[in-house]
Amino acid sequence: MRKDSGADRRIEQILGLQDGQFSAAFSPSGRAPVLSNTEREICRMMNHDPRDFARARARLFGRTVLMSMTKSLPADGRAPEWIEILPLGDFTTRGSDGRGPFHADGAKVIAATKANGLARGLPIDYDHRTYVADDSRAAGWIRDLQIRAQTLWARVDWTPAAKAAIARKEFRFISPVFKCQPDDPNASADDISGEVLFLRGAALTNDPALSLGELSRLAA
Repeated sequence: MRKDSGADRRIEQILGLQDGQFSAAFSPSGRAPVLSNTEREICRMMNHDPRDFARARARLFGRTVLMSMTKSLPADGRAPEWIEILPLGDFTTRGSDGRGPFHADGAKVIAATKANGLARGLPIDYDHRTYVADDSRAAGWIRDLQIRAQTLWARVDWTPAAKAAIARKEFRFISPVFKCQPDDPNASADDISGEVLFLRGAALTNDPALSLGELSRLAA
C-alpha cells in the first residue's frame, strides 16, 4: 500500500507537471522496472512504495533501451567520424529479440538529446558494460547528431584504445542506448515498444539486434 506523504505535488512542481499527473501515473499492479540507488533513496525520503514509484517513473520518463545495430563498421578497420546510430520512423528488432515497434522522430530526438547532455558528450562504451558490468570506460564520445534520409547519424570522438580495437576488428557493430516512452509501462524488457525520447549513448558490440535493412552501410 502506497503511503501518500503529500510529496506528490512537490515532485510535480519540481518536474513541471500538472496537478495530479504524478499521482495518476501510479498503478496497483504490473511489473515495475528496477530502481537505481538514488531512486530507492527518494522513495525512502518521500515515503513512497518502491514498486509504485518505479511504475510512475516509467510512465513519466520512459525506459532505457539497449539494442544492437546490424551493419558493421568499415571493413578496412577505420573508426569513422560519422556513424549511423538509429533508424527513424518505425522500426523493430530482429529474430528472437523481437522488441518494438519503436517510433523515432529525428528532429524531436535531436532536440531532446541536446536538452539531456549532448553538449558534454554521450558515452560509447564496450558491450554495454556501463549497464551490465559496472564498467563505464569510454570507447568514444558522441559530439553531434544529424538526420540523413531516414537515419540518425552521430559524430564520434573515438578514444585511441577504441580505434585500435576497431582496427583489429574486435568489434563489428554499434548499439544505441536510448530512453523510450513505453506503449505499455508495465511491459517486460523483452516486450517493450514505444516512442524514442532521446539518446543516452551507444556501445561497441558484436551482438546485433536490429533487422537487416534497417540501416544503410556505415561510412566516414
